[in-house]
Amino acid sequence: MKNQLELRDSFTRSLFNESKDLNIDLSEVVIDNVLENEIVKEIPIVKSIVAATNIGLRIKERHFAKKSLLLLKQFWNSSIAEEELNKFKSRLNSDPKYTAKVMEQLLIILDRYIEEEKAVIMGKLLASHVNDKLNEEEFFEYIIILDQLYVTDFKVLRMYYDKTMEFESNTHIKFINFEKDEGIKINSSVQRLRTHGFLDRNNAAKLSGGLKDSVDVESRINSFGIKFCEYGLLEEV
Repeated sequence: MKNQLELRDSFTRSLFNESKDLNIDLSEVVIDNVLENEIVKEIPIVKSIVAATNIGLRIKERHFAKKSLLLLKQFWNSSIAEEELNKFKSRLNSDPKYTAKVMEQLLIILDRYIEEEKAVIMGKLLASHVNDKLNEEEFFEYIIILDQLYVTDFKVLRMYYDKTMEFESNTHIKFINFEKDEGIKINSSVQRLRTHGFLDRNNAAKLSGGLKDSVDVESRINSFGIKFCEYGLLEEV
C-alpha cells in the first residue's frame, strides 16, 4: 500500500477514536460490502486505505480494511483501564521509535493474516498489552505465532484450557488425551501447538505406532498456553 507512514498514523489515531455507533456485526459482513457503512468510511484507517488506492479497492485492500475494523472493534470493546490507555497513548505520542516498532509491526503482521478471526484475537492481545498484562515481547511473540496456527488449533487449545480449569487448583496440571478419552481426532493441532510452545508432551508415554498412535497426543497446557488463552481467546479481556 502507498504511504505506509500515513497508514500507520491513521491506525494509531483510530485506536483512540472509538466509534460507539459502529454496531454492525462485522464478522457477518462480506468483504465487498465492508465499506458501505457511512460510519466505517469516517474511521481514519479506512479513509487512509481508500485514499491510497486511486482506482478502487482491490480484494486485498478490502480484506485488510475488514481485518483492521475487526481488530479496532475488539480493542474498543475491551475493558482497558483509563490510566493504562492514557499511558499507552502518551508513549505513542512521545516515543517515535516505540510507535514505529509497535504500529508498523502490528500492521505488517495483521496484513499477513488470512483468517479474520485472528484480527479479533490480535485486538484482545493488544488490549491486554495496553492493560500491562502482556509485556511487549510477549505481545509480539503471540501475534507472530498467531499467523502460523490454524483457527481449529485455537479450539483445541481452548479444550485443553477448559479441561485443565476443571482440576483442583492445588493439583498439578495433568496430561490429557482427548483422542483416547473422547474420540476426537486432533493430532495435527496438537503437534502445531507443541511446536509453538503452548502444549507440553508427555515424555513418559511409550509410543507404539509413531505419530499415528493416539498416545502421542497426550499433552498438557503450560503457562505460555494458559496466558494466551486468558488474554487472547477468552470472551472478556
